[in-house]
Amino acid sequence: SQALWTQVATEAHAAGIAYKLSHSQLLVPEECDFYGDIIFQDEMKHARMCKEIARQLGPQVTIDPAMFNEYGDLERIVSMVTVERAFSYGMEKTLVFWGQYGFREQFIKIDQDEQPHIAHGRKVLKRLMPEYAPQIQAYRKQALRNFRRELMDPFVDILA
Repeated sequence: SQALWTQVATEAHAAGIAYKLSHSQLLVPEECDFYGDIIFQDEMKHARMCKEIARQLGPQVTIDPAMFNEYGDLERIVSMVTVERAFSYGMEKTLVFWGQYGFREQFIKIDQDEQPHIAHGRKVLKRLMPEYAPQIQAYRKQALRNFRRELMDPFVDILA
């Protein structure tokens, strides 16, 4: 259940990022609206879904909030789209694993919700790339390292 409680924390953190980005000076109003009206709501829903599943599997595990360490809006945008893409990329194994416990449909729904988030994040980054390319590339590498170390490690034993 450690892995799923990590997922709960990750989804809740993503909701917080989306809320912060809904007020970002770096974004145009339509981009802010999408983060606040769509992504924030979806991530809160994902956190609730994962929490319901986690409660069925075992006692709550406390997750150290220090694992989430983005600092500015650009880093938040890059981190969110990078992690969502990596999560979606590994969905096939996730569905096989959680499907054996009867939770396949919940993870299909999460993945379906993530697709417009990913498309939105990519569109935002494409707009910002001319001005911020070196930072975006650096933040993407860091987000991938963090995803592997902090978010995938708890799943390694169960998804191997």
